[in-house]
Amino acid sequence: MKPYLAVGGSLFLCLAAFIAWSSDFAEKAATAFSSLQKLKEKNLQERKGEVAGLLRQLKSPLLVVIDDLDRLTADEVRVVFQLIKANADFPNLVYLTLFQRDVVEQNLEKWTCGSGKDFLEKIVQVGFDVPQVEQSKLQGVLFARLDEILADPKFSKNFKPSRWANLFTSGLAPYFQTLRDVYRYLGVLDVRVAGMAPRGSFEVNPIDLIALEVLRVFEPGVFHLLPRNKERLTRPYDARGGKNISEIEREEKLRLDSLTAAAHKESRAHAEEILKQLFPKVSTGNQDQYYRELRVCHPDVFDRYFLLSIPEGDISQAHLDSLLASTGNRDALVSRFNELREKGLLAVALDRLEAYKQKVSLADAVPFIAALFDIGDDLPEGQPGMFAIPTWMHASRIIRWYLKEEPDITKRRSYLAEAMKISQGLYLPVMKVAIETDSQKEGRTQSERLLDDTSVDDLKQILVEKIRKAAESGRLAAHPQLGTLLGVWAEWAGPDEPKSWVENFTQTDEGLVVFLEAMTEKATSAGSDDSLPREIWYTQLKIIERFIDPEVVASRLEKLKPQSPNESQIRAFKAFQEAIGRRRSGKPDGKPWRDWYPEG
Repeated sequence: MKPYLAVGGSLFLCLAAFIAWSSDFAEKAATAFSSLQKLKEKNLQERKGEVAGLLRQLKSPLLVVIDDLDRLTADEVRVVFQLIKANADFPNLVYLTLFQRDVVEQNLEKWTCGSGKDFLEKIVQVGFDVPQVEQSKLQGVLFARLDEILADPKFSKNFKPSRWANLFTSGLAPYFQTLRDVYRYLGVLDVRVAGMAPRGSFEVNPIDLIALEVLRVFEPGVFHLLPRNKERLTRPYDARGGKNISEIEREEKLRLDSLTAAAHKESRAHAEEILKQLFPKVSTGNQDQYYRELRVCHPDVFDRYFLLSIPEGDISQAHLDSLLASTGNRDALVSRFNELREKGLLAVALDRLEAYKQKVSLADAVPFIAALFDIGDDLPEGQPGMFAIPTWMHASRIIRWYLKEEPDITKRRSYLAEAMKISQGLYLPVMKVAIETDSQKEGRTQSERLLDDTSVDDLKQILVEKIRKAAESGRLAAHPQLGTLLGVWAEWAGPDEPKSWVENFTQTDEGLVVFLEAMTEKATSAGSDDSLPREIWYTQLKIIERFIDPEVVASRLEKLKPQSPNESQIRAFKAFQEAIGRRRSGKPDGKPWRDWYPEG
C-alpha cells in the first residue's frame, strides 16, 4: 500500500514548537501568559481565543508534520485524531500527517460508529497518494549502499556476480518495495558485516550473508528455524543411508515445506527460492569448494552466520588467510602452525586447510611441504575413535592432493626430496612414503599413485639416512613416535641396525622404560551402549622380539624399581606383563579386540 499524506488540524501541544520558532511570537505569548492567576480565571474557550489571536498575527503559516501514524496502536491513533479534530480550527496552522491509509482506517473503525474511511475524510481536507518509487531507483539505492559496505576486497573476495543475479532476481528483490524496506535492511546488514571481519578477514560469504539477513529482517520466523535444522540443511546429498534419488527429493521437499511454512503467506515462494539457493545439493565432491567459498551450506561454516563470533574450537578465516599467505615462507608458516598448536587449534587448522590443498601455488612446494614435515613430529592425536581421521592423515592428504596438481612425477619426487632434506621432521615424511609403499604393494595403477617405484625407493633411502642420524644424535630416543620409526627403519634398511641400536639403548633402566612405552599401543572400544569410548593399552610381543628378546625384557623388568612412575610408564608395564603372561600360558599374542569379542 502506498504511503498517504493528509493536510488538516494539529495538536494544541504543538504550539511549543512554534514558540521556539519565532522569538517575536514568543514575546507576545509570554505577555499573554504572564499572569498565572489571570489564566486560571479564564475558561478554555477564552484561552483558545487568545492563542488564535496570536496565530492570526503570523505572516506565514506554521507547518506541523506528524509521521508514521500507521505504526501506532488503535488507541493511540484514536487519541491523535481526537486532538487533531479538537484543534483543527486554529488559524495559520497547517498539519501534514503521513501514514499508510488502509492501516489507519482499520484502526479508526475499531472505535467509531461508521467506517474509518468516512471519519478520515471528515478531518482531512486534502489527501495525496505518494507515488511508488520505481524499482530501478529503489534498487539503485540498495546497490549503492551494498557497494559501499562491501567495497573492501576482503568482503568481495567470494562474490560471484552470476550467483548474485540469480539469487537477487528470484528471491531477494521482492522484499524491497519501499525506501523504508531498504533503509531498515541496510541498517541491520551494516552491523552484521562489521562483526564478521574482526581480524581483517571476512569470515562468511557476502552473498549468503546478504540473503540470510533478508530472512532475518523480513522473514524472522524462517530465519530462527535454520539453526535448529543445521544437520538437515548441510548433510551431504550422497551420504543419506543408501536412499534413492526420489526418496531424497521427497525429503528435500518436506524439509523446505517445514521451513517456508513460517514465512509470510504472500512471500512464501520467495523465501523458498532463497533457501534453495543457499542450501544446494552438497556432495563429497563439492564440499571443499563450498568451504573455500565460506558458504552457509557447509557444516563447518554454518554456525558463523548465527553466532556473533567464531564457534569455540574452530579457527577464523583470518587464521586460514594467514596460513595461506605464508606458504612460500617455511619459517613463517611453522610459526603460524605453532601459534595454533598453543591454542589447541592445530588439528582443526589442518582439517580446514585440506579444503585449500589444491589451491596453494606449486612455486611454494618445497617450503610448504617442509613446514608440514616440521610440525609432523608432534601433531595432536585428534578425535578418538575407530573412524576418526588422525591429524597426520589430514597433513598427508594435503600433500598428496597438492602434489597431484603437478603432472610430472619427477618434479613431485624432487619437491618431496628437497623438503625432506631441509626439514627436521621425521614422522610425517616417513608416513607419507609408507603410504606410497602400500600403494606399490597393492598394485595400484600409476594414475592412482603419487610416485613411481623408483621415486619411492629414492625417498626411502633419504629417510633411512635421516633416521640413522637421529639415532646417533639422540633425537630418535626422545621421539614421540619412536615405535613407528623403529619399525620403518627395520623394514626399509633390514633388522640389524635397529636391533643393535635397541640392544644398546635398553642397557639402561631409563632406556628400557622408554622402549616399552614406545612398544605400547592404544585401541579404542566404543562399546554397545551410549557410554564414552574406552581406551585399551596393549603390547604385541612379536613386534618387540624384532629388536630384543621379550624374556630378557621380562627378567629386567622384575628387577626394575622406577622412582614414581608416571601414567604412561605404568600403562607400559601393565601391557607388557599381560602380554608375556598370555604367551607363557600358551595363548596367542595379545590383541585387545580378542578380549572384547571372544570367539564363540
